[in-house]
Amino acid sequence: MSLTKYQQPYTQGHYVIGSVYPEYYTTDSTEYTESKFKYKFTINDVNGVVATTNVPPSPTGGLGIFSPVSILKNKLSFKFQPEITTFTKATGGILQYRVDLAEQGITSPASTTFSKNIMINCAREDFTLENHILSGDTKRFLTDWSSTRKVTVNDRGTSRILSGFMRPGIDEPYDSWARSIVLEITKENGDLYYMHSEYGSSPTINPYYAQTNSNVLESSDAVLEDVSAYLLDIPTGPYNLNQITFRLKAWTENGGVYEELQNTAVFNDLSPSLFVGDKYTVQTYAWPKGSNGRTSAKEYYEVVSDCDTTSCQLAWENELGGTDYYTATKYKTKNIRANKSSYQKVRDTQGGLSGLGNEHIGHDQYAGGETIFDSTKTIEYDIYTDWVTETEIQDLENLWTSKNVYLRLEDTWYPVIILNAMQEIDSDRSGLRNYLIQLRFSNKKYR
Repeated sequence: MSLTKYQQPYTQGHYVIGSVYPEYYTTDSTEYTESKFKYKFTINDVNGVVATTNVPPSPTGGLGIFSPVSILKNKLSFKFQPEITTFTKATGGILQYRVDLAEQGITSPASTTFSKNIMINCAREDFTLENHILSGDTKRFLTDWSSTRKVTVNDRGTSRILSGFMRPGIDEPYDSWARSIVLEITKENGDLYYMHSEYGSSPTINPYYAQTNSNVLESSDAVLEDVSAYLLDIPTGPYNLNQITFRLKAWTENGGVYEELQNTAVFNDLSPSLFVGDKYTVQTYAWPKGSNGRTSAKEYYEVVSDCDTTSCQLAWENELGGTDYYTATKYKTKNIRANKSSYQKVRDTQGGLSGLGNEHIGHDQYAGGETIFDSTKTIEYDIYTDWVTETEIQDLENLWTSKNVYLRLEDTWYPVIILNAMQEIDSDRSGLRNYLIQLRFSNKKYR
């Protein structure tokens, strides 16, 4: 007997897949012509066996073909945490798993195992770790937002990062563990602020680094880990950042490594104090690697006026599993729709001849003939974007297709559902356009 592993999800040196599109494990056995033969695929995660599936050999060639995506994606979820003020695990957004393989229905079945793998909660068909892992300053956060994000002082906002093994361009590779990542805020005036991650402890094993050792991984003894520390949400909105105590830049760079200055005068704890008109950038790096430790490209922000009381903030899950957000400062319209269910009451038609005067039997004189027994109220909004450029339009595209959208009104977040397709309302000669966003609260009110 012979059991051969042909294929498993693997791209550009990393065992990482997304959670939407099928990724296949393929195997072959010399015993596939046996009448009761099947391939047994077992999915394991850090807590043990997730599911077992028996797969018959394919009619042509006898291959065993199996995708774990439809099963594992049910263990992932989107976590919305817009008010955070430190590095925070995106719980439910990432998991490590392993697929074991065995023969079924024969006398002496063989068994083997595939390399352990990682699944990220994202809906990007072309998702690869190489394009998004924070491994040098050319990599971006888990977002496609490329224009300067215009925000108000009260905007809550986060960006999601995927940390892990990185090659910073120096002699030896090293790990960018969650605890070593630093959030760096630079204002347009040159002031630079930084904050170290303060939660939890560094993982003892970096899963991306460990997976270069196939002898360890392709074994039923390979240890599966809780890898949630590698998927983080970090605060980026002005409201979040103004709640944080940062430190002003207090180091010099010596040979590509930061050396902290022991001068308390420049080591004071401050807030960036972002106000209308401020421009700032957000970037991460691994301490204390200096310029060689940059782990992301910069995100650009501009704080704009929020004097119009009709403005509102939208946030949504993008295709990469992170959160994007946008503030509409133009006017909006509120609509209330009601659905009512009623029934007809029985009324006395004999009047005074009944001997009861002019009273209706069973009701007083104010009772109506038709009575509402159920009422549902739905709140809807028509929101109009500002004039936006072609780049900003592309940044907004995920809003109309996202499964998870939230609206902030008067400092309260509401889950909402987008009702319309991406609809252009107007354009001008310079190419700027504005769009209509129609939405409703996902929680209806009943009476």
